[in-house]
Formats: sequence, structure tokens, C-alpha cells
Amino acid sequence: MLDYPLIAIGDLHGHRLWLEQLLARLRVHAVWERAKLVFLGDLVDRGPEVRETVELVMELLREKPGSVCLTGNHDLALVKAASLDGSQSDYWGPHYRKSYDYQRTFESYLGRSANASTDATWRNDLAELKAAIPPEQRQFLSNLSWMAEAPGHVFIHNGLSPALDEPAEIQLELLRRKRWHGYVTPKIGSRTHLNYQPEYPVWLGADKTLSAEPLPVPHKVIVSGHVRVGKPDVSPVRVRIDTTGGVQPPLTACILSGPTEMEFVFSE
Repeated sequence: MLDYPLIAIGDLHGHRLWLEQLLARLRVHAVWERAKLVFLGDLVDRGPEVRETVELVMELLREKPGSVCLTGNHDLALVKAASLDGSQSDYWGPHYRKSYDYQRTFESYLGRSANASTDATWRNDLAELKAAIPPEQRQFLSNLSWMAEAPGHVFIHNGLSPALDEPAEIQLELLRRKRWHGYVTPKIGSRTHLNYQPEYPVWLGADKTLSAEPLPVPHKVIVSGHVRVGKPDVSPVRVRIDTTGGVQPPLTACILSGPTEMEFVFSE
């Protein structure tokens, strides 16, 4: 359980410069010295400085012990497709190739674009990418948390699902334990059911509707990223702060001085 004050930071997507600009404003804020950081995931893909962004996040977590970085769907896709955690995935290799903006990640670590013209060249480039990612970054990305919590808040990349057969408390416990397939069953015909993949928890991104309309958590507010919003989107149930989508600033931080005290800071 995290203590306040907390600073939640939205999806970074390889934009170290935006993070540095945001940090310049956060470091002069009255809560900075006491605050823990919560990164909401999606460190990789889309932006020009993926390797440098991951490096800076790791530095900040060392600077502020007790802070946390969550897994985003882009982070999960990279880890599983390139086997950064040593696992083999029949789903994520093809899905990362087909559905993700991976070229900037390859360019950042390999200095060149990926060759995805054939299955064989794609597999070879994934192997080269894995070898090019420093071991400490491979370990870091492979062990990101699925959620974090404070007395009045829950931090998740996407959101809990009202279409699963378990209540919010059980879904949160599964997130704590990083458990998914075989532990929950979606309602037939629901968006969660239609987007169900054994290797892709809807909590981390598969069902995007959960960003705007998650299953409420009793007595807590969900803070999430994943789906780009034009400005911080606040309701009694959730707060969404991915204001970049990895395509344009500003990057947003949500400062939580307590269970009911909220302030937004922007990179520009």
C-alpha cells in the first residue's frame, strides 16, 4: 500500500524529453521531496527515445524508493514478443508485428528499423532486439507490476471489468498476484468476452472500453492511462491522464496529496 503524497504519470511511449520537461515542473512542487511516483505503463513504442526513457524511469525509481511502474499493453507486448522474460508466446509475436507501433523501439535499441517482411526475418529481428536491450532493462520490463494501490486510489493501466464473473475485490487480488487466464470468466457476448485472450489481460488493455467505464472499486478511485484523452478526464469512479497517446504533448502528472486532494501538472 502506497502512502500519500503520490504523483501518477501518464503513458510515456519513448518520449524522454516530455518526461524531463514534466520533471522540471514537478521538482519545484512542494510535494516532490516527500512524494512517491506511480508510472502508469506504456514506456515503449512510438517515441524516439525508448531506451533512454526506460533508463530515466529506472533512475527515478531508485531516486524515490517505494515508487512503482506498472505494465502497459505496449510493455507487455514487447516483453512477450521478444521473450524478454524467457517465455515463448504464439500470440504476442504475430500480434506485436501486426498491431503495434514497434519501429521506434527497434530503432532505439538496434539503430535500425525492424524487418517484418517475413515470419523468419521478424523472428530474427526480435531475437536481435532482445540481445540489444541491456539485461537490467530486460529484467525491469519483465517484472513490472500490474497494479498499485493507496488508501483512496487504485492505479491500473486500463481498468477493471464489469463483464467478468468476479467482483472488484477479487479482480484486484488477481492483479496483485499477476493472474489472469483460468481465474476469471467473461460474460458471453460482452466486449470483455470478445476481446478475451489467454495471454492478454483486459485490465492491461485488451478491452479499451474499461478505460472510460471500468468496474468501480468500492471506496476508491481508479487512476489509469491507456486511452488518449484531450485533457485529464475525472469522474467519481476514475481519473484518466494519458493526454499524449505517445503522439503529441503535453504529458500529464496527477498529484494526489491525499485521498481527496488532486492537482494536475503538465509538461508544457
